[in-house]
Amino acid sequence: MASRITLRPVLMKWNDMEVSDHNRTPLDVSVEEISRTSRMANGRLRKYIVARKRSWTCSWDLLPDSNDTPFGMTTVDMGLAAGDIEHFYNENEGAIDLKLYNGRGDESRYSVMIDSFSKSIEKRGSVDLWSVSITLKEI
Repeated sequence: MASRITLRPVLMKWNDMEVSDHNRTPLDVSVEEISRTSRMANGRLRKYIVARKRSWTCSWDLLPDSNDTPFGMTTVDMGLAAGDIEHFYNENEGAIDLKLYNGRGDESRYSVMIDSFSKSIEKRGSVDLWSVSITLKEI
């Protein structure tokens, strides 16, 4: 019996565009709690939690600037390259749809905004290699 090779889905999609896993660092998830804490007249502590909002931070090292090069160097999974990520950041000032996938392919969906973006050009050549970092915050 021949074994089937199945590819895992990418970790995330932004507005249904696959973001590359090429040299991606771990996706850091943090939770911000919006709450009010006060002491009651009897001395007990009371806490009112309004909401818990997540933020995701991710970076890529030595990510090709484009998948459209005649020199053959592209992202390994043909997901968004560094220049594509920068273009996406510049074009999307409002809310975007974030889809996250686990190893089984289960999807989690969030409405987020891009909080920060940074890039640095690490290597120059026929294909530039960038280091990119982005933070997304839940609306």
